[in-house]
Amino acid sequence: MWLALASLAPSVASAWCQSLSVTRATGRCDAPCLSLSDFSAEEIAERRIAPLAWRQPCIRWTLHPRGTDDLPRDAVQPVIAGAFSRWESVDCGGAPVGFRVEEREVPGLLCDYVDFDRDRPDMNVILFAEDWSDRRLDPRAFALTTTWFDVPTGEILGADIELNDERRTWAVCPEDGCRDGRIDLENVVVHELGHFFGLAHSPDDALATMWACAEAGETFKRTLEADDREGWCAIYAGALESTCSPPPAGELPLRCTFVGDDCAETEPAACGYCEDLGSGPVCTIPCESDPDVCPDGFACEPLGPGDAPRCVATGCGCRVTSRSPGASWAFALLALSALARRRRGSQRRR
Repeated sequence: MWLALASLAPSVASAWCQSLSVTRATGRCDAPCLSLSDFSAEEIAERRIAPLAWRQPCIRWTLHPRGTDDLPRDAVQPVIAGAFSRWESVDCGGAPVGFRVEEREVPGLLCDYVDFDRDRPDMNVILFAEDWSDRRLDPRAFALTTTWFDVPTGEILGADIELNDERRTWAVCPEDGCRDGRIDLENVVVHELGHFFGLAHSPDDALATMWACAEAGETFKRTLEADDREGWCAIYAGALESTCSPPPAGELPLRCTFVGDDCAETEPAACGYCEDLGSGPVCTIPCESDPDVCPDGFACEPLGPGDAPRCVATGCGCRVTSRSPGASWAFALLALSALARRRRGSQRRR
């Protein structure tokens, strides 16, 4: 089952929001939270609506080898590591909540599209996307976080962050910000990691790191505010599993494959299956439970009498990232957007 959703759920007496497995389009910096109380018990059960959060305390991440032309890799890595530490070190009743975040380098990683397969080892990837418009992502967004979660429970299984490297110029700005239009990397990454960990946009506090909008060059979101810390502790204090079982290192697929890509039947495919559909072996995926999973140019049809339906090319050749057979998980999309100049309430002044 597949969804492409993002959403928000507030605590009772504060502005912080937790992501849900459903969303509503707003386009506003101060859009109100979407909470479980907005749905009937029947809707929650029927749509399997749940708040999103990690349960596994061990998390691995990697910075895609391609990086960005704007900054050297040895300047980017410590910014991201420091941003993770900012969240990890939040004191919840005298101690951090217990995440164990580890950076791993993945030599030879070529795939630069976000994807997730529950049946094989996964790595949470942070990458600079220089083909932002080709990915059909919001041109206003500085970055986008894709969070992969279990549909019935809301447990986060993985998350990837794409940074807009086509329309933005990245920098490590001075403490008081950049005034030349460049974007402070730390400001954006700390915000996106809030989404990574299941927090959604705070609608009431323009000082919060999780406020939905930002101005070019600002650095206010580098530090967590009371609202951010309160949300973090409410979600995670005492909630994580006590043991770690991270996926084994060194078994990650290094290249992307897409529905319709050529593949060899004798080799494992990174997509669902590698099958000969009449013109040579190509990647395909099952679609019986969700016919809409097939991209443009493909139809959900059986390969032969008695065969389970697969995505079969109809002539267009368009591509989308592959999706796992029988997946019982979905993904959520959350972004930090550029602020329109007319919205005065977004600037944090100290």
